[in-house]
Amino acid sequence: MMYGNENGDSIVLLSGHVTPILRLLKSLNEFSMKKDTYTDPDTYLEMLLSSVAAEINQEIADEKQREEHKRNIVNMIGNNNDYR
Repeated sequence: MMYGNENGDSIVLLSGHVTPILRLLKSLNEFSMKKDTYTDPDTYLEMLLSSVAAEINQEIADEKQREEHKRNIVNMIGNNNDYR
């Protein structure tokens, strides 16, 4: 969710993937201050976006794996109760 005011200031509330998004924002701020020093700014931005997207995708995959592991444990406990 994003909030702004009449001065153009904005606040973004993050509910997930905070670390990679903060890294992206920090890198974009640094890029804007020294974009003239990059030999190929578009390539840098593409690599940055790809890197952050890969990190977010990995977080999603890890979370899915944790959820699956929890489901398996719950199922095993439920199945063990069937034999009592």
